[in-house]
Amino acid sequence: MIISDLPPDMPIAEVRYYCSVESSLRYGLPPELVYAVSLNEGGSPGMRSKNKNGTEDLGYMQFNTSYLAKLASYGISPEDVQKNSCYPFHLAAWRLRGHLEESGPEDMFTKAAYYHSRTPAYNEIYRNKLMVNAAKFDFEKGLKYLNIILSKNGYEEKGIKQPEAVSAPENIQTEQPQVAYNPVDSVIRKLKQNSGKSEERLKRDVQKFIDSVYYIKAI
Repeated sequence: MIISDLPPDMPIAEVRYYCSVESSLRYGLPPELVYAVSLNEGGSPGMRSKNKNGTEDLGYMQFNTSYLAKLASYGISPEDVQKNSCYPFHLAAWRLRGHLEESGPEDMFTKAAYYHSRTPAYNEIYRNKLMVNAAKFDFEKGLKYLNIILSKNGYEEKGIKQPEAVSAPENIQTEQPQVAYNPVDSVIRKLKQNSGKSEERLKRDVQKFIDSVYYIKAI
């Protein structure tokens, strides 16, 4: 999966959509969840927000410098998260994926709010904002960027907009009756060529994303 650099004139509002979709596809998250975190954080490239404790929050996803210090051994620097690219969104999605996989009875939004705080009072405030911002996600725009991203990464675009099985393309010549195919499979055929993940793992990740695009927001 290519982590996209962004044109300098791309509006921040569009960056939030594009990079939320790209990073959620990579980490098997609902795109509206990454998008909601980006709205909660309200960052921009190069942005530095000073905190009372002397730390700073950086870039699009406002990574705290104390947290980044823990990631330094992995080669992640403050400069990385301040770039005008989708990298900060990918790092945030990786972090969110870890929170969601934690054991416990907490719901998705509560675990996602660990991104901000585990203190119940602060977590609840952040969680409530996440729910409001997730409801703002424009799924039609998300689908537009999904197809762009899949095309950019060499995946087949046809069929991605339809999670149910659809008829095989008319230009496929075969003596056998045309059978329905799953758009997830059409993505997996190319995706697995450039990934160390097993086909079953890739299929689950892509299906999670496609399902999330059609996720009915019960908020």
